[in-house]
Amino acid sequence: DKEPLVFDSGLLQIPPVISVSVTELTRVASGGYDRGEDEFQQQDREALQRGSLIHYILSIEPDDPIIFANNFARKEGFELTKSLINDLKRSLSNFRNSELFSIIKNTPRDNIFREYPFSLLRRGFAIHGKIDLLILGDSGATIVDFKSDKIGNDKLLLKSRIDDYSTQLIIYALAVIEAFRVDPVLTLFFTDNGSWVKIPADDIPQRVDRLLDLYREFLEKNR
Repeated sequence: DKEPLVFDSGLLQIPPVISVSVTELTRVASGGYDRGEDEFQQQDREALQRGSLIHYILSIEPDDPIIFANNFARKEGFELTKSLINDLKRSLSNFRNSELFSIIKNTPRDNIFREYPFSLLRRGFAIHGKIDLLILGDSGATIVDFKSDKIGNDKLLLKSRIDDYSTQLIIYALAVIEAFRVDPVLTLFFTDNGSWVKIPADDIPQRVDRLLDLYREFLEKNR
C-alpha cells in the first residue's frame, strides 16, 4: 500500500482568500445593493458608452482620435453618435489644455503608467482593480482617475461626484503605497469641464480596513 500524503501543516493554516474587485467594494460602500435594483445597470446607456470611449482615447492619445473612436465603437457594438463625438472633442480639449497634460508631457515615459492593473492582499481579501493613470515622481506619486460625468458648471453636482468616487481612490492609494513605498496624491479629472480635483489622503489603511469590514458584513448577511 502507498503511504498517505502528508501536507505541510503550515499550508493548512492559511485562511482562504476572497477575491473582490474595486467596483464591487465601492458598490457595497455606497449601498448599491440595498436599493432593490442594480443602479449600475440603470445608468444611461450613452453615459456608459461615453465613459468607455473617453477612457480608451485618453489612454492612448492617438493623433486622429475620431478614427480610433469609430473603430472602438464598432468593436464595442454601439454607434458613434454626433453627441458622443462632441463629448469626446470637448473632453480631449479640456485634457490637452490642462495642467495635468503639461505634467504628463514633462514626465519621463518610464514614470507614467496607464491602465495600471493591481492586486492588493489585505485581511483575507485579494482586491483587484485598474488605475487610469499613475505618475511617479521624485517626491511621490500622483493617481489620476478620469471621470466622464456631465458636470458642466454645477458645483453641487461636482461635490457629490467627488464624494462618490473618493472610496475607490483610497483603495488605489493603498495599492500604490504597497507597490512603490511612496505617498500618493489622489486626484480626479473630470473630462466634461476640465476640473482636476485633489482628494484628501489621510488614514488610508484604516479607511480601507473599514471598507473591508463593511464588505465582510455584507457577505455574512447575504450568504
